[in-house]
Amino acid sequence: MVAGIIMTAGADELTIAHPLDTTTPELTVLILGGPALYLIGNALFNWILSGLLPASRLMAIVALLILLFTAGDVSTLSLMFAATLVLLALVGWDMRDRWRFSG
Repeated sequence: MVAGIIMTAGADELTIAHPLDTTTPELTVLILGGPALYLIGNALFNWILSGLLPASRLMAIVALLILLFTAGDVSTLSLMFAATLVLLALVGWDMRDRWRFSG
């Protein structure tokens, strides 16, 4: 999970430095791979604790993989925005589940 956070921080720095440049394969790995690596670690952590792999994490990882197909055609800022939307959707999914089970 820590490696995913570090990769994402590197992607943030490079995106801020060159927001309108077309993404390179290396930057694509940072932008999409960082959050994916974090989510893989988080899913494994949840699996160890509860014995269940959270579907929300798996779907977010799949969504990040789907973004790979558009990575070469968009700016770094656009790809970072799309990856952020995936993570916001994950937060929404998790919050919906909490509200459903708490009330």
